[in-house]
Amino acid sequence: MKNHKLISLLLLLSGSSTAAVSAQMLVAGWDFSQYAAYSLVGENYDFTDNMYGNFSSLDRTGNYSGITGPDEYHYGTFYYGGQFGSSVMLQASEAFTRSITDNGSLTSNDGGANSEYYQVGFGNSQKVTFLTEEGQDFVNDYRLAFDAAMAGQSFVFEANVGEGNLGEDWSFSFAGMSSGGNSAIAWEYSLDGTSYLGTGVTSNLTALDTSFTVDLSEVDELDGVEQIFIRGTLSNYGAGIIPYLDNASISVGSISAVPGIPEPSTYAAFAGLLAGGLALLRRRQRSA
Repeated sequence: MKNHKLISLLLLLSGSSTAAVSAQMLVAGWDFSQYAAYSLVGENYDFTDNMYGNFSSLDRTGNYSGITGPDEYHYGTFYYGGQFGSSVMLQASEAFTRSITDNGSLTSNDGGANSEYYQVGFGNSQKVTFLTEEGQDFVNDYRLAFDAAMAGQSFVFEANVGEGNLGEDWSFSFAGMSSGGNSAIAWEYSLDGTSYLGTGVTSNLTALDTSFTVDLSEVDELDGVEQIFIRGTLSNYGAGIIPYLDNASISVGSISAVPGIPEPSTYAAFAGLLAGGLALLRRRQRSA
């Protein structure tokens, strides 16, 4: 009986395990400052129809281990050129969307970028120095601005926790307001950037700088996924009204590794453990 228990224990120890990292973590954040230095950033940046997130708790290679810099792995992308269900929100005469480089900043969601690796929010002055060292030169704070021609059109935020990882309890937050009158943004989510489902959340923007959150933690379909897409559709405004959006962030409550084949070093450790156990088993059998 003891031998059977020993064998069962060895088999249990030789199985693969999945380690989870818990705590709210910033997967991708955007303060839209990249537009201030579009000619200076890395060669992988394309400012005609998308923009990479420039904050992430998962980026440990960036300066100060918390800022996604040029030519590194990108944990999030903002789309507005027709990709992944976004509208073609481009102005032919400019490289940017028609009023996306609006000067100014919304501060209500500055804390969205805080993480265990990077304890400075979107609006902190230290961020200017850090991002400049990453190749993004600050001239002014920037925010998204959509004129009346953008009403009814959509933009998309994408975030991923990196290949081989899965995220749970997703959440999206941003700062928003509207000048000249009220406006609204309706939110949807998708796993593939093609088929979108409504979140049931519409953010109503007013003249007050407000922090908004789209809590997706109760959406079972989004538990244990590597990547999500969040689409916002502009509505309820006309000429003279401009919705503003800034300091957007996508976070997860926990990250775990995809269950799979153990690393070679894990195999070696298991083999040693198994050999030692079998040797002990033989000694017990000879002494019996």
